[in-house]
Amino acid sequence: MSNFSCERTITHQFSAKGELQSDGDTVIVTDKDDTYKISVKEYLSKFVGKNISISVKLQAKNNLSDENTNPAAN
Repeated sequence: MSNFSCERTITHQFSAKGELQSDGDTVIVTDKDDTYKISVKEYLSKFVGKNISISVKLQAKNNLSDENTNPAAN
């Protein structure tokens, strides 16, 4: 007889795109017509005592039409 197990995984996700401020807690988010602040600490407090995974992605824009830009140097 084979062993059979059944489990369910539920994922709760928080994401925000904006500029992290120097306090390390506030993210300034700019929407189409509005700018507002999000507290990272406030959102993470909802996950206290839980196993979490955190990732951060840095986005940068380069003007490719600038003749001084060298894509090979990046």
